[in-house]
Amino acid sequence: MASIKIAFRKLAVVTVSLPLYSFMFCVIWSLLYDFKSSTATHCHVHNYLPSISAAIGGFKPQLYVWRVGIGLHAAPRFLVVFMYFTFYRESLLKRELWQRLGIFTCCLHAVENVSLIGLTYISSSDNY
Repeated sequence: MASIKIAFRKLAVVTVSLPLYSFMFCVIWSLLYDFKSSTATHCHVHNYLPSISAAIGGFKPQLYVWRVGIGLHAAPRFLVVFMYFTFYRESLLKRELWQRLGIFTCCLHAVENVSLIGLTYISSSDNY
């Protein structure tokens, strides 16, 4: 059976870059095609850049690009959780307290990832 080998450094760079490039695309697209509506405020203050929420969640192409970027960003993060879990389980066998703390850390990391996905895919305008 063949296995796929990917350098961890390259995977990390791509994973970290996905939200950055998604955000940059959303801001640029908002400036080019939705400038007036993305920079409008209820108090009629002139803005030159859209807010983060307006850029990533207010309009359709940007919303989908942001969601795909975060979705692709989350998958390698779950692989990192699994790698840390395996590392903690194998290297901290001698001390039960440390092993439990390592597993607890992995659980918190997984909760963080699930929360990021939840905040991205369930918007407050869709579900109050």
